[in-house]
Amino acid sequence: MQVLHLLLSIVRNKLTVIFIGSVGIGLADLYSRTAEFIGSLTQLGLGISGVRRIAQLYEENPSGEALRHSISTLRSWVLVTAVLGGVVMLVSSPVVATLLFKDGNRWGECCALAPLVFFSALFAGEMTLLKATHQLKKLALCTALGALFTLLLAVPLYAAFGIAAVIPVLCLSALSLLGIYLWATTRHYPYRLNFHHPSFRSEGIPMLRLGISFVVAGTVTTGAELLVRGYINQLSGEALVGFYSVGFTLIVSYTRIIFAAVDADYYPRLTAVVDQHEEMNAIVNRQIDALVMLMAPFLIAFALGLPFIIRLLYTEEFLAVSPMVLSALCYMFFKAVYTPTAYLSLAKGDSRIYLVMELLYNAVFATAVIIGYRLGGLLGAGFGLTLSNLYDLLAINIFYAYRYRFRMKRATLLRALLQFLLLVAALGICLVPHAGIKYGVGTLLLGASLTCGWVVWRNRN
Repeated sequence: MQVLHLLLSIVRNKLTVIFIGSVGIGLADLYSRTAEFIGSLTQLGLGISGVRRIAQLYEENPSGEALRHSISTLRSWVLVTAVLGGVVMLVSSPVVATLLFKDGNRWGECCALAPLVFFSALFAGEMTLLKATHQLKKLALCTALGALFTLLLAVPLYAAFGIAAVIPVLCLSALSLLGIYLWATTRHYPYRLNFHHPSFRSEGIPMLRLGISFVVAGTVTTGAELLVRGYINQLSGEALVGFYSVGFTLIVSYTRIIFAAVDADYYPRLTAVVDQHEEMNAIVNRQIDALVMLMAPFLIAFALGLPFIIRLLYTEEFLAVSPMVLSALCYMFFKAVYTPTAYLSLAKGDSRIYLVMELLYNAVFATAVIIGYRLGGLLGAGFGLTLSNLYDLLAINIFYAYRYRFRMKRATLLRALLQFLLLVAALGICLVPHAGIKYGVGTLLLGASLTCGWVVWRNRN
């Protein structure tokens, strides 16, 4: 299902570029990031705190009444935050338009993002239920169906109306996702609200308290990304935002298939054993091994095939983002190494530590990417991305070793270091103009990376 989702996204992106170009891509990215920012601000962290509470009740009794009450409570609060998000989007649209666009005349279009914020909050709540109750097959199916419906909506509208269809496509896509997730969740847990039940306050208030730090962290994260795009827009225009967005998508979005199980499976499992120190360390180290051994060969193959991938997914025009992508591929490798460790604060419910780490990271991220873009354009932005995740890798492993007594095993560290060296060598080979040397040596490095991963898998099983 993840592969199907990836293929559908590729087709959608290719046709989207053809119909609305780099300017349309830039506008769509700015609008979606704006809606995401408002959603992060108003959803009160229910996606994180809700998973934690419901996963615990599900482990105790998958069909218990306490679980059903908790699900109704979550849905009730999600509806409240969805309405709040829509209202905030309407009220703040003049300010948002002024900050993002030079002329400040797009406040009406920003107002039209209110349904997107509303629908996104509701389907995020239903996604939380699938994760917390371990319905991973349904989650994967919903992801693929969502990509299919988005493709069927986007292509005809962009073909008929061009850039004018950007906001309708975003809103209708969110509505279709809501319908798909409701279809999946209501089969086991019918949609009920409990505004008048005592659990609405007794369970909801603790979830909100836990979620407040996540609200701030999520808002800072999306705010930092929006700040970077706003800066590029003010400095270079919407077309360059489109190029940056495409580069970022190539770096991040197509590697998400490797991270697919982390939120859906790893986090609930880690939550269940987080107080058992030895088991916790074992699970985190195994997850690091799994992500690194999948990510490294993927990135090497991606780097070798980058010119073909860009032509396949977009158009010749977007070959200009190749330097940015190559300079930022280590960004995703570092993320594969530190992501399993970063979940410890979430699993522990240690919201203040999570908040502090997110604040520091996003300050580094925004500063590094903006300075990098200022000094070196898209290439500099790519190096800024890599440096920001190198900082996060070092900060998380050093501090969490002290805070949670986490220890990366020597074997895990050595395997990650070996894969990193193979990736760096492959990135260097990609700069060689001679095709025979580039693809010959690159293929050998890819084979070495795959062999390392196979040896680790064989020993684990």
